Amino acid sequence: MVTMAASIVFLHDRLSLFIFRIPYASLMATLLCFIGVILFSVMMTWGFNATVEQTRRSLRIQDLPWLDKVQVFFVVIAVLMSLFALFFLLVGFSATGATREEMFKHDKAKCGGRFACAFAMVWCTLLLVCWLFIITICSVLCGSYFVFDHLCHEIPVFTEEVCIDLKVFEPLLKGLSSADLHLCGGDAQQFCAFSSTARSWYIVGWVGSCLVILGLSFFLAVLSANYAHVGNASRFVVEWSYFGE
Repeated sequence: MVTMAASIVFLHDRLSLFIFRIPYASLMATLLCFIGVILFSVMMTWGFNATVEQTRRSLRIQDLPWLDKVQVFFVVIAVLMSLFALFFLLVGFSATGATREEMFKHDKAKCGGRFACAFAMVWCTLLLVCWLFIITICSVLCGSYFVFDHLCHEIPVFTEEVCIDLKVFEPLLKGLSSADLHLCGGDAQQFCAFSSTARSWYIVGWVGSCLVILGLSFFLAVLSANYAHVGNASRFVVEWSYFGE
């Protein structure tokens, strides 16, 4: 019985030590970044493909040599964000609880730990600015497709007499397309079908970018706290011991 009780106490102590080493805020931020970047990359790729197909059929533009580069761009964003999230999580693990006390006992270790936190904070801030720019582009796309959907909902029946006027985009398409920007009948119906589909995907992509920004904001707050904790870990222990006496 004594051996069993000792084993239970030992397991409880080891479990408590393991729990205190887990950076829960960093894990939550990592999960938000992973979910957000997956939603963003997948949905924006689908939405972009729908927009390209809509452009090809409605505006008769076939030469799009940069199409593959844009799709690769979304893959690169997903990979880079995943790597940065794992890096921030690693910094969070190293600066949490008992792990922090073991790794940053000496002054040189503390200096290195604070440098790692500061380096991560700089990258986190830069990524946050980039994602604010990205969500701005997503907002413009969502707003544009809300306008397109509004135009489509005003058409009760798709006939050759009822058309969608896209002349406002003529300066942007000069030299790229010679198609008539009055879409009627079947062309208007195809345009509206692609607009409805692309709008839904762009909205989900916008939500994904919001999750990434939220995760990066969590990371920035956690890294700021870790920066202070790494430099003052020994002082906290001394003060706690003093008050305990």
